[in-house]
Amino acid sequence: QDWTPSSNVTMIHSDPNSQYFMAGYASVMLADNFRGGALLNAENSERNTAYRNGAKYFCGICNAVITPLNQYPITKELPPTSSAADWINAFNEISLNTIVVVFIPPEAYSADLFNSIVQSGVKVIGISAPPAEAQPAWAGTFLIDGVDPIIDIWDDVIAGKGGKTVYASLYLADTQNGFISPGKQQLLEKTISELQAGRIYTLNPLSE
Repeated sequence: QDWTPSSNVTMIHSDPNSQYFMAGYASVMLADNFRGGALLNAENSERNTAYRNGAKYFCGICNAVITPLNQYPITKELPPTSSAADWINAFNEISLNTIVVVFIPPEAYSADLFNSIVQSGVKVIGISAPPAEAQPAWAGTFLIDGVDPIIDIWDDVIAGKGGKTVYASLYLADTQNGFISPGKQQLLEKTISELQAGRIYTLNPLSE
């Protein structure tokens, strides 16, 4: 991030905060009564803020109107070195709040955790490809793509022109289970477009 390249270099930046923002947005948007939740890495405070801001951007306070009358999303932060059993216990804890959709970060992935989630009926949002055990519960993945920007700048690259900073694309994938309706998918993609255009700041979503 602190590198100042020579004039012939074009940099492509990825923004994991945008992935977390969209995961938070989707967690409450896809769930009845905003009943979304997340397991979070306790050492990623900025990304965790982006996740919560994504939810806030969609519904503000996100108060359920049917019991349990909680404010969502319900989250649990654990160290990234936590065992599969620790992540399962954390999921069981937040599930007591009638979670419908949960965000699972890659560091929490395990066959045991996903088997537990599948049995619970909760749907999963992720930011990396779902393993086989997670497929029955998978709602969608917010992925970063650095290839499209290379295509866009290729003519300049081969001409030796640089000095630009461009951003990797963010897109929604792995929706084949049909848990996301076409209308909700359009709303998610519209919000992604707003993020990519710089009209939403993930660490303060009300500043547009």
